[in-house]
Amino acid sequence: MEEDLLQSAIEKTTMGIFVKKDTADNEAHDVGIVLEGVAVLHDLDSVDFATSMLFGLIYALNLQYPKKLRFTFEILQKLVMELDGGELSIKAQHFKSKIHHLTSFPHFLPLELVNPGKYDDMRQAFPEEAFQSVLKSYGHHFDSGRLRSKLQFLYSDQDLQSNRGKLCDYLVFLKDMELDSAMPQLYKLFSLVATIGATSAGVERSFSCLKRLKSYTRNTMGQGHLSSLALLAIERTLVKSLEKTPSW
Repeated sequence: MEEDLLQSAIEKTTMGIFVKKDTADNEAHDVGIVLEGVAVLHDLDSVDFATSMLFGLIYALNLQYPKKLRFTFEILQKLVMELDGGELSIKAQHFKSKIHHLTSFPHFLPLELVNPGKYDDMRQAFPEEAFQSVLKSYGHHFDSGRLRSKLQFLYSDQDLQSNRGKLCDYLVFLKDMELDSAMPQLYKLFSLVATIGATSAGVERSFSCLKRLKSYTRNTMGQGHLSSLALLAIERTLVKSLEKTPSW
């Protein structure tokens, strides 16, 4: 019965990898490749090896990716296996930027030091990992001993916190109360964190504009022209205001 189900699934598959497992120990005892509903290779060592073999067959036979899985195969080919990764589709570029954002997460550890929602927890247990991350990247800007003591003071002092939830509010408060000179290490840390970009919203907005800008009739548009049009489309509110009150 299971063999019939597997054969039926293979016949419905345009391109892919199949794995047979023993019901007793759940171990794979056969890994193979399917092309056009036919199992063309059997008894491969692993899924990793089968993936490499599948791409080898695609190149050797000059096959096209299945329409419904073309972006999956593109990401495997160009991002994972780094084969012919010169040009990426918009979806693949978006995925790449997301992966880059996630893999660079340690660079955002300094944000944890000034997260008001975690002050109570950090008062109990000092965020050593985030603190060391700051020292590793920007240690030459800080006095580590004084910075640690000022952070501990921040986490425990309710008056200093004073319900100022936003980073910009803390910076304004420190400046207005002339605490930037009294607590320069803390002020420098807040200023540093304020310069760290925490989102990729600008990139995502550019991607959303591309579908409207680079149409079929504009497929030969150069990169410089496209970038300028994208900027105008993103900042259309500013452009409209300049049209009403030109400053040139």
